[in-house]
Amino acid sequence: MYEFLSKTGLIAIALVIFYCIKKIDDYYYYKKSTYVGDEKIYKAAMAFAQGKSINEIRNILENCIDFDENDVQEILTIASSHRSDIDHGYSAFIQAVNLTLGENIHEIPNANNDKGNYH
Repeated sequence: MYEFLSKTGLIAIALVIFYCIKKIDDYYYYKKSTYVGDEKIYKAAMAFAQGKSINEIRNILENCIDFDENDVQEILTIASSHRSDIDHGYSAFIQAVNLTLGENIHEIPNANNDKGNYH
């Protein structure tokens, strides 16, 4: 009986260690993929503010993990009416991304403090 309990305990400890390793690996993978996605979103926002074509912006966003084709179309639809804003739609584009994701993940620049330097 003692051997059975000790083997069961060792198996349980091994499973907990494997579970912790998996969670740590998932965390770092998610952190890395989110960072890369963030850079692409800010790059797309900058391209939008610079007046680049919709196809160029679409290509940047379609390579992001978080968006499918419908999401990209929704972002462009929401942000397109703000191209004549002071920041040429940069903050509206970031806000459209946040609305599409359903969370305020990406930082929207403050128009009062902004000197035209975007991310």
